Amino acid sequence: MRRPIPLSFLLLAILLSLATASQSLRVANAHAASPSVPNVPTLPLYRLFSHRTGIHFYTIDETRKVVAVANGWTLEGVAAYVSDQPAPGTVPLYVLVIPLFFVDPAGDAVDGHAFGYTTSEQEKNDLLAGPPVAHLAGGTNTPWQLDGNGIAGYVAPAKLPGTVPFYRLYHPGRLEQYNSKQKNCLFGSYDNLYTASQKEMSEAISQHGYQFVGIEGYVWPQPTSLGPHLSVSSAPTSADTDLLNRGCTRPGPGAYNCPTIGGYEACESYRKNGKVTACTTSANQKVQAAMDKLLFSVGCSRFLGRPDEFMCQTQKGIDLCESYRKNGMTKKCVMAKPK
Repeated sequence: MRRPIPLSFLLLAILLSLATASQSLRVANAHAASPSVPNVPTLPLYRLFSHRTGIHFYTIDETRKVVAVANGWTLEGVAAYVSDQPAPGTVPLYVLVIPLFFVDPAGDAVDGHAFGYTTSEQEKNDLLAGPPVAHLAGGTNTPWQLDGNGIAGYVAPAKLPGTVPFYRLYHPGRLEQYNSKQKNCLFGSYDNLYTASQKEMSEAISQHGYQFVGIEGYVWPQPTSLGPHLSVSSAPTSADTDLLNRGCTRPGPGAYNCPTIGGYEACESYRKNGKVTACTTSANQKVQAAMDKLLFSVGCSRFLGRPDEFMCQTQKGIDLCESYRKNGMTKKCVMAKPK
């Protein structure tokens, strides 16, 4: 015979049921009241080029693009897709500008501007606070300034799903005595070139005198929407953990000594973003630079941006890469698939 359930237990069960229902209602109301996180669409980052100064500049501003083209700039297409507002997992791509005088290909003096882009707030501040550049812009001392609001867009500071490296290259400045009072920049001096194309990066280095600076950030090669999936949980490994995993050691606070060029370049990237203070390497940088230059000249480029892996477009390139690999100077040589 079943015993009757005491009234006190029935009352307790009812109260617990009511409390649970009330809590569920509060949670549902809270979710309904909280606005959903909107998706942030990426925008094209246009690349333009001046055939009078040899300078590139980048903008997401459609109006500015149209005005620049009307004033003689050539539209070179879309360099990448970036956000025009902060999104989880992104950082500002700062833009600065400096007025200069150039000698155009016809030998005439023209005034223009050079642009610099960086994800490093420290580098931005150093340029703004640094001494003016002397003997340029008609012989006057000229400082760097923010271009507009100082932000060209927002990019990912580390690899995220769907992103590709945004390579940064630099053309050294060359000056020519234009008259007794001033020196002008030769065509292309102080140009900063940014590209998501390894092939273009290789050609710029081997054929046009650019120097590889590093990976400035990661961008989207096609339009996308940046939503809650780019959360802080996608944050990259800390600089310290990454560099130690690459075999680097810590000779001092914030300083790292790396046994490979790859580790050293990663350290330099962190240093430019203010995450470490000093980077050294026991690897032979001159040997690496000479190998890069030779491989780039025969149609090879760094595979996935790695200094010890190469993708080659020609049989001559793959043969040369393999010879380096047999001597322990590279780890991987890949023949590019025909398009």
